[in-house]
Amino acid sequence: TTQLLNLNSRTFDDELLDLISVKREQFARLVEPGTELGMLKKEWFSSFDLPNCKVITVATHDTASAVIGTPGFGENWAYLSSGTWSLLGIESAVPIVNELALQHNYTNEWGAFQTIRFLKNIIGMWIIQEVRRHLEQDY
Repeated sequence: TTQLLNLNSRTFDDELLDLISVKREQFARLVEPGTELGMLKKEWFSSFDLPNCKVITVATHDTASAVIGTPGFGENWAYLSSGTWSLLGIESAVPIVNELALQHNYTNEWGAFQTIRFLKNIIGMWIIQEVRRHLEQDY
C-alpha cells in the first residue's frame, strides 16, 4: 500500500509528492483490479520460460486480494486476514477518518472497486514465527 494517495480524490496527493520532491508523472497510472494491460513482453524476461499471456492487474496487496475473495455481502460483515500479521477490518464506501479511529490505531487503505478497507493491524503469526526462530527447534 502507499501513503502517497489522497483518500478523498483517489489520486496521488500533490502536497505529499511536493514534500518528497516526486512528480506524479513518475508513477504509472492507477487502475482497478481486472484491468487488462496487454500481452506479456517476453523480450523483457528472455531468461525465463514464460508463456504468451495477457497481463491483468490484481488488487496488488495481498490483503486487498484476500478481501475480494471473502464471501461478505451487504454492510454487516468484517474480515480477518491472518498471516505474519493479522488485519481486522471492514470494507467501506468512504474513508473513516476521526479521532476514535486514530486513538484505536485504525487506518484506511484503498480497496478494490472504489472501496476503502478500514482496518487495524493486530498480532498474527509473527510472534510464533519468532519464538520458533529463537528456539531453533520444532515445537
